Amino acid sequence: MPAAIFSIVLENALIFPLFLIGTTSHWFLDYFYHMHDMPVKGFGKDKKVGLSMWKNGTIAFLWS
Repeated sequence: MPAAIFSIVLENALIFPLFLIGTTSHWFLDYFYHMHDMPVKGFGKDKKVGLSMWKNGTIAFLWS
């Protein structure tokens, strides 16, 4: 895990939780906007997710 390594090397415990929050929130935003093509590893044959919100411009604009 790169964030844990950077946190240890730079001796800053704040790096890991900030990285975790940033990547998790980015993934959830991608989930809403991406087509049903975003792979999630670890489910045998990768499960693909996405709600394709970008197809409806009004909803995508209001959500942003």
